[in-house]
Amino acid sequence: MPGQLQAFVRGMDGNLWLETGPWGDIAQMVARRLQVDGDVSNVFSQVGGTRIWRPAFQPLNVNEIFVCGSDGNLWYEPAPYGDVSTVINNRLQVDGNVAQFWALNSEMIFVLGTDGNLWLEFGPWGDVPFMIERRLQVDGNVSSFQVMDENTLFVLGMDGNLWFETGPWGSVSNTIANRRQVDGNVMQFWAVDNGAVFVTGNDLNLWLEQAWPWGDVDQTIEFRAQVDANVNDIQPIDQNTIFVMGHDGNLWLEFAPFGDVAQTVQTRQLVDTNVLGFDVLPTMEAYIIDGSQNLWFEVPPYGQANRLAVDATVNACYPLFSEQFLSR
Repeated sequence: MPGQLQAFVRGMDGNLWLETGPWGDIAQMVARRLQVDGDVSNVFSQVGGTRIWRPAFQPLNVNEIFVCGSDGNLWYEPAPYGDVSTVINNRLQVDGNVAQFWALNSEMIFVLGTDGNLWLEFGPWGDVPFMIERRLQVDGNVSSFQVMDENTLFVLGMDGNLWFETGPWGSVSNTIANRRQVDGNVMQFWAVDNGAVFVTGNDLNLWLEQAWPWGDVDQTIEFRAQVDANVNDIQPIDQNTIFVMGHDGNLWLEFAPFGDVAQTVQTRQLVDTNVLGFDVLPTMEAYIIDGSQNLWFEVPPYGQANRLAVDATVNACYPLFSEQFLSR
């Protein structure tokens, strides 16, 4: 139905569920939810340690999801859900030894291996050796990446250097020759578009950086605007609006103009406290995991009066909206 609230949720026990609203009554939700799989990989981190967690599963819509198991195997799992044995019988293996991934559609996916090599892989799935013969290497020594489209990526190297990389893929030497450096000493990043990226440095300072174009780090640093400090995680809505979680677990909604941290602090709005993880839809509806692993659904104006319980003992959530996934 239009406006129906749905989310894929991983419990602390490794079970993955498709959960459907309305939210607010966990017992009723549990009676409605459908199990997708078990033994799903714990959330991965963009920077290692216990910071900046991301789900190890990605839904394309309510009927298709990519899932990484705790053994590092990546699967394409189509509906119907509700019977794990049926899902397992119907699923198709994409790859193994997977550290991170991002699917563009059901037949094209970027996969970062546990060895640090990044690949563009193509379906049909189900025959890993055949897929390996056809895949194209993008880069090596990769820590994390963000896909803009099939020919455009932001790539964070293991050395902390952030690069803007463009296809065609298949030759790492060509990628390296053509890539342009965005910044160094990067801990986390989130690109809004090809010419604007929010960057958190190793010093926990958050910046909005813009292409002049990319490739001249000194110039980028000269013109970048500081957004905040002591930052743990971010999710921008656009260049002017960003959700920022501080190292203290407080989650804020912050607004441009950026460049004066004191002014940003004065104008920002508190969303919630004691936050472990969050995901925000373009509609500004937020899914928040608190320090007790409870999952909440919150809407503006934010506060306990406008939040509803979704589930408990949760460590990862990937929301959908109006039966159509909205890309982050």
